[in-house]
Amino acid sequence: MKNEIIEHLSQLVKEYDGKLPDEKLKYQLKQLVSHLDDLGQGASLIESKKIFSTAKSMDNLVSELLNKYKNEKEGHYIYQLKSGFEQLDKITNGFGKGEVIVIGGRPGMGTTSFMIQLVSNIVEDNKSVLFYSFDLPDEQLLTKLIACKTKIPGNKINQFKLSDKEHVKLFEAADDIAKLPIFIVGNPEINVYDFIERCRLDLLKIKPEIIFIDSLQLIGNMGKHYDRDEELSLLMRELKVIARSFNIPIVISSQVSRDAEMRGGSKKPILSDLRSSGSIEEEADKVIFVYRPEYYGFGDNEGNSALGLMELIVAKNNSGFLASAFLKYDLYFTHFTDFEENIPISKSDWGLED
Repeated sequence: MKNEIIEHLSQLVKEYDGKLPDEKLKYQLKQLVSHLDDLGQGASLIESKKIFSTAKSMDNLVSELLNKYKNEKEGHYIYQLKSGFEQLDKITNGFGKGEVIVIGGRPGMGTTSFMIQLVSNIVEDNKSVLFYSFDLPDEQLLTKLIACKTKIPGNKINQFKLSDKEHVKLFEAADDIAKLPIFIVGNPEINVYDFIERCRLDLLKIKPEIIFIDSLQLIGNMGKHYDRDEELSLLMRELKVIARSFNIPIVISSQVSRDAEMRGGSKKPILSDLRSSGSIEEEADKVIFVYRPEYYGFGDNEGNSALGLMELIVAKNNSGFLASAFLKYDLYFTHFTDFEENIPISKSDWGLED
């Protein structure tokens, strides 16, 4: 451990020879100080889990795996958190502990609303959630959550234009939501390096069972002199380490490039459409694209209206297979449910003229 720290310090001295200190240097020095603390507490090279992990024999690994199966069967251990959507969970086997899940979509697809619905579904099983919002203010997130619970359109809540019945539903839902184990952090000014440190500290303090981050590209950068792709690559690697170290799933929303809309055909996104796709695609255990055919004027597979139809395209899946799950959503993106083939999707379903 001592030799590793000395070598790392030597590399930093060479890298910053003649340069002014920056946030990247500050972050790396913090990591080294953390490793020095381990040594100060008497940790040996093998005992320090922050750089090295203890080697395990096949006997130990097999034993641990069988114990997980046994405990999950008996209800003592939950390896996957269920999304609450039956079709999606059949494809992905849920959100596994230690996994990084990326949810990608173009603007207007309803990605944030879908993530709010996931949060709502997960906390119903009394699982605690830590939600980092770089897209919407706390109040708008809360409005979306209330809309999700009550099925009252979010614009009516924002404008305070509620009927007496809706007014009662809102206050009842707000009272229930206040008791939920959801923790929201909104700090659009924070940069990549500080966010990594903040995430670790919040995990130690709050101890959530899953993290949501909305959205990856909106996390602050260090300025024009820094390579953004390099920053996001570092962030994805660190989030994967955090997911493994704390044994929790991390769900991240990510923007999809305009390339998806420039192509002909259905305009469905593919893995290469992820911005900084190399690092995001490589580090993610699962990639799920949010796609609404009706947004582009397309119908369903049979040519019928696709109004209210959302397709979840599972484009990468390390613990299952690749396929699409389908959801039905209301026109205000406040509620999502599993789509059943025998339910027609047409404008008349929403009280609109065909």
